[in-house]
Formats: sequence, C-alpha cells, structure tokens
Amino acid sequence: MAADVNMVGIAIYGDANMTETSVKIRINTAADGTSFSDTNLKRTITTTNIVAAQWNYILFPATLGRYLQIYGASGSSLVLSFAEIKVRKVTDAVFTLGHKHKSISTSDTSMALSA
Repeated sequence: MAADVNMVGIAIYGDANMTETSVKIRINTAADGTSFSDTNLKRTITTTNIVAAQWNYILFPATLGRYLQIYGASGSSLVLSFAEIKVRKVTDAVFTLGHKHKSISTSDTSMALSA
C-alpha cells in the first residue's frame, strides 16, 4: 500500500497450478517491507479451501499495515500460484460507526463465513 491502511481481508483468484498445502497471511508496517515473521501472522489457510478459477474471500482481524505477505508455509519446494489478489481495506471512519465485528482466530484454517 502507499501508506498504512486498515486491512480486514483479501480476495484471491485461485489458480489450478498451486501445489502448496498451507498459506500464511502476514501484515507489517516495517519501512523496508521485507521483515516478516509469525508475530505478523493474521491467518493460516489450508489450500484445499482455495478453489481454482473463482474468487476466494479470506477475512482476518483488522490490522493497520502497509505490507502484505502471502507465504507458502508447507516448508517444501511447492508452487504457490494465484491469478489475482485484492486487499480489502476500510477507513478509520468505518471503525467509528460501532459495527459488530466477529473475532477471527489466526489458527482457523477454514474460510467459512458463518454468522
């Protein structure tokens, strides 16, 4: 991002060439944008939940950050491939409206959006 923004999720357009088994989503504000660790972890997704040739929406707790990393976490030399990625961000004004927000665990590997 051009500056720090409130990120609340991403949309990934799945690619059938992906062989990775697990993906970590991390966000930070480091000036160089290269210093990521699991202290920046927002969500881990098992890739069997990502469907090829359609948009997959992944929510995570609202986080202020400038850099987003989508990291293949299986520890093997596998293919991590997406056709397109979009970031869902919201303004500070949206947070002041008092909407109810569902808490999302960083260890939840599913993508269910149940109420």
